[in-house]
Amino acid sequence: MGRHGWLGALAATAAMAMAGGASADEMTTTRGPATRSGAIHDASIVPPLRVAWDVTLQPDPWSAVYPPLIAGGLVYVELGSDLIALDAATGAERWRRSVRFTAPLTYDRGRLFAVTDYDQDVLTAYDAATGLQLWSDTYPDGVVQYSAPTAGDGRVYAVAPNAVRAFDGATGRVLWETPTAGPQAILGTPSTDGARVYVPAADGQIAEYDAATGAQLTTPPAPTANSRGAGGSTAVAGDRVYMNDYNNSNWVLDRASGTRLGLAGGSSEPAVGSGVLVDRFNELKLHAESATTGLSGWDVTRGGADGSGPWFTNPLIAQRTAYTATDDGRLVGLALADGHLAFCARLEQGTSWGGSRVPSVAAGDGIVLWVSNSRLVAFRHVDGAGEDCLDGLPDARWSNGATLPVIDDGPVAPPAVVVPPADAAPAAPPPAADAAPAAPPPAAVTPPVRLAAQSGPVARTATAAAKVTPPCTATRAGRLTCTLGLAARTSVTGVLRKGTKVVGRATARADRRGRVALAVRPRAKRLATGTYTLTITYKKSPHARTATQRRISLVVR
Repeated sequence: MGRHGWLGALAATAAMAMAGGASADEMTTTRGPATRSGAIHDASIVPPLRVAWDVTLQPDPWSAVYPPLIAGGLVYVELGSDLIALDAATGAERWRRSVRFTAPLTYDRGRLFAVTDYDQDVLTAYDAATGLQLWSDTYPDGVVQYSAPTAGDGRVYAVAPNAVRAFDGATGRVLWETPTAGPQAILGTPSTDGARVYVPAADGQIAEYDAATGAQLTTPPAPTANSRGAGGSTAVAGDRVYMNDYNNSNWVLDRASGTRLGLAGGSSEPAVGSGVLVDRFNELKLHAESATTGLSGWDVTRGGADGSGPWFTNPLIAQRTAYTATDDGRLVGLALADGHLAFCARLEQGTSWGGSRVPSVAAGDGIVLWVSNSRLVAFRHVDGAGEDCLDGLPDARWSNGATLPVIDDGPVAPPAVVVPPADAAPAAPPPAADAAPAAPPPAAVTPPVRLAAQSGPVARTATAAAKVTPPCTATRAGRLTCTLGLAARTSVTGVLRKGTKVVGRATARADRRGRVALAVRPRAKRLATGTYTLTITYKKSPHARTATQRRISLVVR
């Protein structure tokens, strides 16, 4: 898996989120939606792109440090000591308000939330349409420490030195407060999928809380005298949580249990979308791999071996492209499948960060936004020729592995199907019509909803039908027969896993009935009993540019 010692999940980053609030095509935190996945789903943001507007707000060299938010048709910029709203379509200034920021903004349901006042950490809410202050509250131990709040579903989540709190976005009232084990035990910028809140903890761990009640659902190991302190931020994508700590280490954890799975190789907050994970290595290299299988894809490296040269900023995914700014004044878009240069615009000259000039990228509401100092340039899709750097990306070196499958936006994947092996005993007959009803199962804690295998609007899992025709059957010898409705001779690759361990793989072609027989040749002579996941990859037609991927759950008894 390249540098990652873990298997990622399907990156359904489009938002589990926010009924009645922000959608997955809006940037409500500095890392995208409230999941902070670094990915925006907006079907209108595809190259070629051209400049839609170019605005310089004021000649302030110490200005926009955080990426802007884009929501509700407006762009929100923290510029020096001002909070400014611009029209996303035209760049025209709508309103401006003097604010003393101590952390990045967050947005939800027509409101902006900011931590203000350097001395007291005051949480303040503003009307996003007008900039008028709605409420402001101060707490004895502060609202946050070394972090930013995150809002979603009408609530604002913030991590104070000794507690995690949820505030009512409309009134500022504390909805719940859960104490932590100490100021260095649980600390940092949270993320939320609407059901849970994920907070960084010490030693590359996370703590998970019920978003509605504040009940702590997972408890990380207690920090020790030699622990690495908590801090950083979390991001949710598929069934994984990614935690970027203050030492720029990227940890990968299981979303349901909070169990730490491994350490990713990047040094920035990753972007996970459309089935691909993109992260940055020490500013000079971007790396991409499949978030489904961990298959290593492409690398793009700039500069010399001595570490000098133009740098990349944190990537942001929009549809099938990863966008990043460079410190030599470029905005570039790299295709998720193979890393080729899909878009490039040269906006400034020179090769230096220069004071506080740290370029950043935002996306949403149909635009990709490049920001440097107080200058904002918005790009929008055009049917004709787009912007071009002419000289491409100088000093860049591409290293291509496998072409990565990019998940198409489409119907929600069906629920997991339990498939008995072909040689299993027949199922028991259904009960008689006059039989007494079965006793209800014991109550159980409902786990968080796992996203379907797609990137797009809110993914919903349908209730299983009473009778399901399984797409695959399996034998203990590892022979899988799948009816997939594919065109004859379509090439299919299958990878069979038990948990995160690959137990076999095979390639075959579909027959005239659209069936595929895969002999996965398990490393053991026979498949052990248990649950397996079959990941199949194929192209819908010989001329398709990208591959389609499906996951099928198999139970062998």
